[in-house]
Amino acid sequence: MRRPIAPAIRLLALRLLAHEEVADSDPEGPWAGVDAVISKLSTQLDPLIGPTGFQILFARALHLARLEFPRLDSVERGTETSTGLPGLRESLRGLEPAEASEASGAIIARLLELLANFIGEDLTVRLVSRAWPDLPSGNADSASDREVV
Repeated sequence: MRRPIAPAIRLLALRLLAHEEVADSDPEGPWAGVDAVISKLSTQLDPLIGPTGFQILFARALHLARLEFPRLDSVERGTETSTGLPGLRESLRGLEPAEASEASGAIIARLLELLANFIGEDLTVRLVSRAWPDLPSGNADSASDREVV
């Protein structure tokens, strides 16, 4: 069994998704911000690990999220030139909004978790802060979340 995502990482992922959903104004569902979050993280990471490195990291995050949310099995990762997630909306269709948001958030949370494991929490926090300088503050108790906001 896979260990659960740290609450601060899960909260940060959900905050990023919520922020992008509001910015995008896409009324289609709680998964609307996933592509934007992945795209912004990819832009920040490309200079460090390159597009191929990001795709490898993202593929692992998607695999881990699928273990937690089997409905994500039909989701495909984007290509090196496209970070979109074909099949995500179809996979989550019919779920309650909170459950769909949790599943979408799991993809981002696993990506942030892997990133923190590979490059460290401090650098991860700086990359997120750089990508979302206008992210409103949250209520998380972790030191990393306080630095992001």
